Amino acid sequence: MSNYNHLNIFFFIFQVNFGAWVELHAVATQGAFASDHYVKSYTILFSYDGVFYESYKQNGKIAVTK
Repeated sequence: MSNYNHLNIFFFIFQVNFGAWVELHAVATQGAFASDHYVKSYTILFSYDGVFYESYKQNGKIAVTK
């Protein structure tokens, strides 16, 4: 966790290696049952080598889903 805990802001990383280039059409998120813990926004990053990552962009701007 980070120093943002007093604001209830948490950062988690979910990494997937598909083993080949794929076209991603959707991302689904789910909150915790009977609580107010759920994903409010996320960004998607990709990598050619698994070391350096680049943000997915739409119209030249980093795409943030809210």
